[in-house]
Amino acid sequence: MEGGAIWNKRFFTNDRGSGYGGGGYIYNLIVWTGANYDVRDFRNYWVQGQEHSKQNWLYEGYYDNPYFLAYECTNQNDYDKLNTYGYVKYDITPWLNISNRTGVDFYADRTQTKNPIGAINVGNKNGSFAISKGTGFSVNSDFLLSAKHTWGDFDLSGFFGGTIYYYYDDDLSASTNNGLSVPGYYSLNASVDPVSSSSSYRSKRVNSLYGSVSLA
Repeated sequence: MEGGAIWNKRFFTNDRGSGYGGGGYIYNLIVWTGANYDVRDFRNYWVQGQEHSKQNWLYEGYYDNPYFLAYECTNQNDYDKLNTYGYVKYDITPWLNISNRTGVDFYADRTQTKNPIGAINVGNKNGSFAISKGTGFSVNSDFLLSAKHTWGDFDLSGFFGGTIYYYYDDDLSASTNNGLSVPGYYSLNASVDPVSSSSSYRSKRVNSLYGSVSLA
């Protein structure tokens, strides 16, 4: 008998600022920000008195304050996955045995995306909030009855077995529509218009039987 389990955890507070385009603050700094500007002067990324609505930045035509992108335009992800397995074998007689192998996987994923009011070139300029959740489960289990025996000049060998495979994925997502009604308040309740949402569910089950006999 043997078995085990592996748990994987992944958590990102913000993985949105990488890559090219409006949301990539490193890219924006290197390509668009002139060397005559000290970006540290704009660490306070809101205009005083207009917090959560207007950026403190040197250019309003194409790209955003990098601190604004890093701390306000966030994409948070929390992902868990559990893998387990087990194997057991029993000798019924010296020439006959039965065994079972089972593997089970489970995952849970949650993503939350925030986009503040006042963005220039990333997301919705009127603000947005989105959340998605997904769970999944799968099991793969088989049993096997095996025999191998000799009577004088005759050899008999064979096996009979079966497998059950099942999985499902259940996903749900929702986002605000046409902006946030309250600056800095990230919730589906702050949607200007009715929330946009979608869901999906997929599942599958396969049952199998098989066997083989050989006589020599």
